[in-house]
Parts: sequence; structure tokens; C-alpha cells
Amino acid sequence: NIQKYMPDNINILVQGEIVAEKLVDYLKRHSEIDSKISKNSKIHYQTTESVENFEGKAALFMGHPVNAKHVHL
Repeated sequence: NIQKYMPDNINILVQGEIVAEKLVDYLKRHSEIDSKISKNSKIHYQTTESVENFEGKAALFMGHPVNAKHVHL
């Protein structure tokens, strides 16, 4: 945690938590958006790099295993 290296008068904001809270608030205030949001979608990962490298990095970021397909551009 980077906060332990900062002076006591400096606060580190965790952007992900702030954005998630703001999105929940926005969606509560704009219920018409709910009818436009896909509820049963699937995520497909495609990469031009090594599948193994991508899956390892993506799993760290996503917090769960990721299966990717290699594509050529």
C-alpha cells in the first residue's frame, strides 16, 4: 500500500471505488439506462501478443483466470 510511504496529511484516493460508487448512484438516478444495458453478455479476450503473457497479466488485473484467443492483424 503506497499510503504508508506518504506523509499523514496526504490521502491517496482509490479511483476504482470512487468510480464504482458514482456509477451506482448515476444508474439509480437514470433508471431508463437499465433497459438499455445487456444482462446476459459474454466477454471474449483476444490478443495479438502471447496468449500466456496476456492471460497472466489479465488474470492479475481482473482477479480471476482469463482465457484468451490469439489473433493476427
